[in-house]
Formats: sequence, structure tokens, C-alpha cells
Amino acid sequence: RQKSDLPAWFDAFLAHYSRPSKPSVAEALRVFILTLPAGAPVPTEKQVRRCLAKLPQLALMKGREGKLAMRSRMAYTARDFSDLMPTSVYSADGKTFDAEIAHPIHGQPFRPELTTIIDIATRKVVGWSAALDESTFAVVDALRHACAAAGIPAIFYTDRGPGYRNAAMDAPLTGFMARAGITPMRALPYNSQAKGAIERLNQVYTPSAKGMATYIGADMDKEAKLLVFKTTRRELALTGTSRLLPGWDAFLEHIERDIAAYNTRPHSSLPRIRDPQLGRARHMTPLEMWALKTDGFELIVPDADELDDMFRPYVIRRTRRALVDWLGNSYFAPALEAHDGREVIVGYDIHDASRVWVREIDLVDDERIPGRLIAVAAFEGHKTRYVPLSAEQAAMERRHKGRLSRLQNKIAVVEQELRPAALLESQPLPSF
Repeated sequence: RQKSDLPAWFDAFLAHYSRPSKPSVAEALRVFILTLPAGAPVPTEKQVRRCLAKLPQLALMKGREGKLAMRSRMAYTARDFSDLMPTSVYSADGKTFDAEIAHPIHGQPFRPELTTIIDIATRKVVGWSAALDESTFAVVDALRHACAAAGIPAIFYTDRGPGYRNAAMDAPLTGFMARAGITPMRALPYNSQAKGAIERLNQVYTPSAKGMATYIGADMDKEAKLLVFKTTRRELALTGTSRLLPGWDAFLEHIERDIAAYNTRPHSSLPRIRDPQLGRARHMTPLEMWALKTDGFELIVPDADELDDMFRPYVIRRTRRALVDWLGNSYFAPALEAHDGREVIVGYDIHDASRVWVREIDLVDDERIPGRLIAVAAFEGHKTRYVPLSAEQAAMERRHKGRLSRLQNKIAVVEQELRPAALLESQPLPSF
């Protein structure tokens, strides 16, 4: 709009109308009139509405909606992936499952975290993982699965969440991306449209969640949700288990079926073909597109040993007397004696803390890169613990301590609520 097309008072009115609480025109006008100096012309609601009608939709909603809502109103460029080769770009996203299942360790209700990876060129799901909570390990597990099943990608496209943007993924010397030769690419903030393919994919899990009695999504009837909640908690209190809670293995089977069904279902973004059985046109399935694009194309699939080393977490440590320390454990190898006092990188298995892989650090063009394997060092039980502490167990212990701390803070707040009353009761009566 041209500024001259609108009255001088209109910008001042917009300051009251363009609020996230979305006041009505009448309410914004009422508040605006209270700010006018004596003798100033008072606009009518009809005049205000006529001015608002001249604004484009984006200008009309500015201030009334946040960045995410405004983004959905903006035009965007559809990305053309027709020329992409398979494994050129993988995209990943996480989702909290919309139903409660039995925790595999303690059996209590919880919602697993799913990480899904698709190949953008074919829309095929190439890797996934299910984890007890959102973590870097869940992302790495899904990426490892994708690389083993489909090949190493050139680009890994994700959002900027902590599961994707951290030292374990990005560090130039010890990060997974650098060691695998994968280029990370991150979506801009508030730019979920750029990851639309993977975010739409997360809806694949909705039917499985809705098929469970413990579904707690927005569509679930509130009365039924409350009944299931009370039933599961009562049964858990009585027997330690609940017939309504699916087990971990059953949940994983559900996810496997969901992904298999997705990969064999026609996808609206893929080219159309004539179905030989149905005799009519339909879109290709991700598996059909994958078969077409990988015909004659050499995938870079690492062997088992390469895969283990590529996705093994690494940290920088300093040797001492043929030992390296990690998570309070000491690991010994005679070959480390020649590297006494030097920095090395130490690889570990998140589940198995009985040994670590120790590598040299090489300097190439003033950049530190992983060098040759010095030794596989064994746990020295008599020096530290009798049982080594794994990274997985250490993470669980940290989470446990954090939960205890939060509970203790809540208890302290509850106790403090009674203190003012107790103090008032103990005060002596004033003398007159």
C-alpha cells in the first residue's frame, strides 16, 4: 500500500491491533481512542475496516502471528530433486511417538523417540532408530543404519536441534560427519518447509499410535484417554505391568511394518507410471524410485569394520603410563607407553565399556585429523571400578540425578508453602 492512501492515524491504530493476543477491530479501536488527545478526530469502526481491507494479508497479520505462522503464509520455492542421485542428500527428523508403551528397563509408561532418515532423491526411508529419549546416540544409530543399508550420503540435511548440532556430530577431529566424509547442512530457523518431506513422513507413525489403546494424540477422546491412564496406573501399582501397555519388541515390530508400508506405497511427489497390474496410472513408490535410480549407480556402502569405526564416538584424551582414562575408567595397552603424555583420540562403544580404540592424531596442512590405530586398550578393573561404566549407563545416571534434583526442588517448594503460616503462628501477639 502507499502510505498516502491511508489516514495519518492508521499507523497508531495498528500498534494496538497488531498484537499476538489478536484483539478484535472494535476492541483495538476502543483502546486506541483512549490514547487520542482532546479534540483529535475519532475514526469510526467502518473507517478502520476500510483501511484494513487495503492491506495485504502478510501486513495485516504482522504482529498478530509469530514467525512460524507467518512463514506458512509466505510463498516458497519448491525444491526440484529430479536430478539428484541416490545418497546425494539424506534428511532426518525426530518425533516423539504418540502413544505410551512399557519402558524396556523398568516397565513404566513412556513415549519413545523416533529418528527417521530418508533419501531425498527417491523418498525412500533408508534408516531409523527408536530410543528411550532424545539424544545424539539416537541420531547416530539411525545414520549408521542408513549407511549400512543404503550407503554413505554426500549431504546430511537436518534442523538445528541439539541432537544434530553438537561436538559428537560436528567436531572436526572427533565428529561423526568429518570422519565419514559427510557434509552437514542445516535448515534455517523457522524454515520447516525446507524439511517438508521428512516432516510429512513423521505422519506415517500416526496409524500405529492410533491403533494402540494408549494413544494420547490430539484426536484421542479425553474421557477414553483418562480411563486408559487410570487403568494402566492402577494395574502397574498392583502387578508392575499393564495389559494395555505394548512392550518394546511389539512397538519395534509396529515401526518396521509402518516403514515397509511407506516404502511400498505410491508417493505423490514421485513420477507417475502405469501400473502393470491395475492398468492405470499411479505415482511410483519409494522402492521403485530407488530401484530405478540405483540401476548402474555404485553406492558407497562401508564394510562391517569400517562401519564400526566410522560411527564409534571419539573423544580426545592424554595418555599416562600406558593408560587412557574415560568416564572414570582406566584402559591399558602396552603400545601406549611409547605415547606417554601425548594427546590421542579414544573411541568407545556406548553399550560396551570393556575396551576402547586409541588412535594417533596426525597434522595435515595445520589441521588435526585421526591417525593410525595405536591399540585396543582393555579395561583395568583393579585400578578403578570392578565393572566398567559404559557411556549409556553414564548418561542414564546423569539423567537419574537430574530427575532426583528436580523432584527435591519440588519438595522444597511444597515445604516452603507451610512456612509462612508456621511463622505467623509463632509470632508473639503485639502489645498495646
